[in-house]
Amino acid sequence: MTRLDWRKYGIEVPYGRTSGNVKVYCPQCRDQRHDKRDKSLSCDLATGMFNCHYCGFSGCAAEREQEEWRKPFYNPSPLRRQKPTYKKPTRTGNTALSAKALAWFRGRGISERTLSDMKVTEGLEWMPQKNGQANTIQFNYYKNGQLVNTKFRTGDKCFKLVSGAELLPYNIDAIKGTKECIITEGEMDALSFIECGRKDVISVPNGANANLSYLDDYIEEYFDDKDVIYIASDTDTKGVELRDELLRRFGVERCRVLEYGEGCKDANEHLQKFGRDSLLACIAAAPEMKIEGVFTVSDFEQSLDALFEHGLQKGVTIGHDNFDRLCSFETKRLCIITGVPSSGKSEFIDEIAERLNIRYGWRFAYFSPENAPLAYHASKLIEKFTGKQFDKDHLTYGEYKQVKQHLETNFFFISPKNDFRVDAILDRANLYYSHHNI
Repeated sequence: MTRLDWRKYGIEVPYGRTSGNVKVYCPQCRDQRHDKRDKSLSCDLATGMFNCHYCGFSGCAAEREQEEWRKPFYNPSPLRRQKPTYKKPTRTGNTALSAKALAWFRGRGISERTLSDMKVTEGLEWMPQKNGQANTIQFNYYKNGQLVNTKFRTGDKCFKLVSGAELLPYNIDAIKGTKECIITEGEMDALSFIECGRKDVISVPNGANANLSYLDDYIEEYFDDKDVIYIASDTDTKGVELRDELLRRFGVERCRVLEYGEGCKDANEHLQKFGRDSLLACIAAAPEMKIEGVFTVSDFEQSLDALFEHGLQKGVTIGHDNFDRLCSFETKRLCIITGVPSSGKSEFIDEIAERLNIRYGWRFAYFSPENAPLAYHASKLIEKFTGKQFDKDHLTYGEYKQVKQHLETNFFFISPKNDFRVDAILDRANLYYSHHNI
């Protein structure tokens, strides 16, 4: 059996449509198009085939599904998250930038001194988009003073990072121990703030990608001590998605979102048009986030626009076809499951959590007093992961040990000794959220 995974390719198709052909925006070329309203990507909703009539982006969103669920859960490799071994990049660029490169940066408000301080280099690099060597600007990523990754950029905005190297925020060393920090969407925006004298600035490494799982390893050491976090993402749709994910991770109570004014979509554009003092004024003017639970249309205007353009998008599913046709899941939602006593509500919630964990890597925290003691609840989860009864006669020690290790990093259990207030439970959940991304 097959399913169509459009989101894997960044394609947004109309919700509820399962047959026929539709035209949608192409995720590969829309941002570079002059006419951003042109829906150039043709999609066959029955077969999953797609093709862009403008840039040639094509493929198939169909994936095998049924057979995967017949495979045993186990594999020879342990499930415990091991610290990966990363490739160490070699510094290939020239320390001295060419006159042409320096002029390009000057035209964008970035001085030679800032480039030297940030160890920006230039040199030839093989770029997959060009299928050959190209001259590149090289943004070098350091951690604890050691080079750990490099982003290469060509003059026509082709990008790549070092394959196999660690993914981390650009300029991460600069915010260790500071009480504030600025988070930007790209290295050019980070350089813009550094040009203005703010050193406590980082950039996400992969643009407006809302997958920020690489931050998990940096939360405690680099972000827990921050009093204020300024979010300086772009103002386009992808930038708003990044902004919302950063707010979700760090909490609105200590975040402020920068606004660049009419006609400016990012920090570098504002620097070019209005200068250093004006960009610093954007930081000073960044408002505290509004009171929780009180909104006007302007607060969610961009999300409303996206809903108008693309319709309601289907969320993630658990792999039970009959159920998936009726219900899907997404974050930032409250899902209430109710029914008569002893009808299997808790068992089905465990099933949902187990499926979402296997399929999408979602982590969970439980407060489930009816499943006390905690070992009893964990044993029920192990039964769902293995499909076997929890005892020595049905479950081997190797299987038991492997799933137990998986639960250690993916499922967390809240069981306060005395304080059972909802606020106290949610406070504990919030700690799991910020440190383990539940």
